[in-house]
Amino acid sequence: MSLQNEQNQQIKCPHCRRIKSLNDFYTRKNGKLSLPCKECSRTTHRNRYYEIKNQILRDTEEFKAKRRVISKRWMDSFPEKRKQIVENHYFQKRGKVLELLGNICFICGEIPKRFNCHEIHNKKHPKDWNYILTHKDDFVILCNKCHANFHFYLKYLDKFEILKRNVFANKG
Repeated sequence: MSLQNEQNQQIKCPHCRRIKSLNDFYTRKNGKLSLPCKECSRTTHRNRYYEIKNQILRDTEEFKAKRRVISKRWMDSFPEKRKQIVENHYFQKRGKVLELLGNICFICGEIPKRFNCHEIHNKKHPKDWNYILTHKDDFVILCNKCHANFHFYLKYLDKFEILKRNVFANKG
């Protein structure tokens, strides 16, 4: 059979029941035609993909909802234990930060009860103790008052570079 005769042959797709040419069907490695036609095959695969994807999302949402219920039950059952775990973790990380950066305000030199870790390059960063611990050279300890004043001046003065040089000259 010549190539021209093969292209003129037509087959009925078992899915859509339309008569289509041989070019509208995929050919397998062994040379046989793959049924259904390309269009029906694509539609079937696309539908199956979205079906599986939606099932995974449903399962994930169900799992998250169940996990939230279990977690809430545990938190409600043991509020003192939960509070103790959270506080211990918080104070351990806070203590490490104070140990690395020093426990005095970089500007006024007071020992603050409440402090802020200020990023000296004025970049956005996650509010996370681990990030501060891994990038300790980029942070200084500021008391709340100095931190608020610094951002006030940073916002309203055009002389940011002068302020930055004066305030952080000793940081190196």
